[in-house]
Amino acid sequence: MKLVGDVEIENLEKLRSGKVREMFSFNDKILIVTTDRISAFDFIASHI
Repeated sequence: MKLVGDVEIENLEKLRSGKVREMFSFNDKILIVTTDRISAFDFIASHI
């Protein structure tokens, strides 16, 4: 299984990047993208 390390959406400004969520500015709204990355002990696990 391939791990998605970073989410980029063309033409949207990235506000924040966390361990499992990314936040983007979309007009006057905020778009929150939740990934299926698993975080434990401040480490992103690629295989369980």
